[in-house]
Amino acid sequence: MGNPNVSNIKTIMIGVRNPSQESNVLSDDGLAKTAEIWVNELRLTDFREEGGWAAKGKVELQMADFANVAVSGYTHTPGFGSIEKRVGERYQSTVYQYDLTSQVQMGKLFNNDYGVRMPFYFGYSENYEIPRYNPLDPDIELKETLNNPTLSEDEKNEIRDRSITFERRKSFNVTNMHIEGRSREERRKPNCVRRKNAMQTILPIWKTKIKTSGQS
Repeated sequence: MGNPNVSNIKTIMIGVRNPSQESNVLSDDGLAKTAEIWVNELRLTDFREEGGWAAKGKVELQMADFANVAVSGYTHTPGFGSIEKRVGERYQSTVYQYDLTSQVQMGKLFNNDYGVRMPFYFGYSENYEIPRYNPLDPDIELKETLNNPTLSEDEKNEIRDRSITFERRKSFNVTNMHIEGRSREERRKPNCVRRKNAMQTILPIWKTKIKTSGQS
C-alpha cells in the first residue's frame, strides 16, 4: 500500500505456523509436521488506478511596441499521466505552477529625439508540489496524517509545510541599453554615448524541499 520503494527493502521474512490441536478447528493429529516450501516470483498487485486530471492556460497582452506581458498556469493531480505511461509512472503529487513574463521597452518613456533604447525583461514564477503520501511515512497519505486527531494544529502545519516542495524564481534583465543620439553627426563623434552599452542581470531563486534518508 502507499508509495513503496523496493530499494528500501532489506529483509523479507515468510513464516509458516502449525496451530495447536486445541485451537485448530480442522482435523489435526497434533503431531509435528515436516514440509518444504518454495517462494518464487514475488509480485506487487492491486495498483491504485484512479485517474487524475491536468490543465494549463496562457494569456498574452501586447501593448503596441511598448510592452509584452504573458501569464501562464499549469496544474495536475495525482494519477494523471500520458497514455504511454504505466500505472506506476503516473504523477503522485498535486502541482500548481504559474509564470509571469514581461518585456518592456523602457526607452519609450524618454523623448524620441534622444533615441534611448532600454529593453527590460522581468520574469516571476512559483511552483508548488504537494505529495499524495507523507514523505516521512510513505505508506500513509498526507491528508490522512493531517486529519489525525492526536496531532495539534501546530504539528499539522509543520508537517504540511515540510512536505510541500516550493520554488520561486525572479529574473531582471536589461541588455544592450544604449542611446543612439539625435543626429548622424553626433553619432560619428568618438565620445558619443551611443557607443556605450550596458547590461545587468539578476536571477534570485528560492527553494524549499524535504530531504529523506533515501534521497541523495
